[in-house]
Amino acid sequence: MIHYTLLRVVDKKIKYVLFFIIWLLISAQGTCQPAEKSGIMQQNWIPVLGYNFDKALFKTSLDISKNHLTGLMFFKQTSDSSFRIIFTNEMGMKFFDLEFVKEKFIIQYCFPSLSRKSLMKIFVADFSLLLSEKISGERIVILNNENPEYKEYKVKTGYGKYLFAIDGPTRKITRILSSGKLLGKTRVFFDYNEKPVPLRIHIENPAIKLSMKLTLLDN
Repeated sequence: MIHYTLLRVVDKKIKYVLFFIIWLLISAQGTCQPAEKSGIMQQNWIPVLGYNFDKALFKTSLDISKNHLTGLMFFKQTSDSSFRIIFTNEMGMKFFDLEFVKEKFIIQYCFPSLSRKSLMKIFVADFSLLLSEKISGERIVILNNENPEYKEYKVKTGYGKYLFAIDGPTRKITRILSSGKLLGKTRVFFDYNEKPVPLRIHIENPAIKLSMKLTLLDN
């Protein structure tokens, strides 16, 4: 009888130990799970325009199909939650003037030939990737986290799904590729120097023959 009781006690202890081990394994999987909430997304990479961004001026060329525009593009953070992007030619004539307030945008002005809803939608989606310190994503999935020199994240936002390529040591974004609908397939490439703002930004959308190249000018 005593022997049977001891066996029951040992059996219970073994069950508790097994349960504890399984719980630890599940917990470990949870902490390594390749997904994070958007509230802590900024820990995975540095925002495109850096922290504490104020303003930046870029020499810009914009090609859409057979149309070619050149000029200056001015980025300005007007408040904690709003940005302004103004694209003009060298003489100061506006091509467009866009204001981003939180997750909304306002077209302050748009040149008639650019005033197309589908085109503005693409511009807004592309620029929102550059402006936001916290990309408004529903989910992040880590695709490559083993190589410390290079990391990839799959990000779902209100504008579609994107692949973020990150330089491991600097945590700077080097490339963003979208995987949305045909008119939303955008590719964005970044080159940096010692400044937090990218030296060069190249936005392209082959589906609509759009190419925008920005080169940072000294403020």
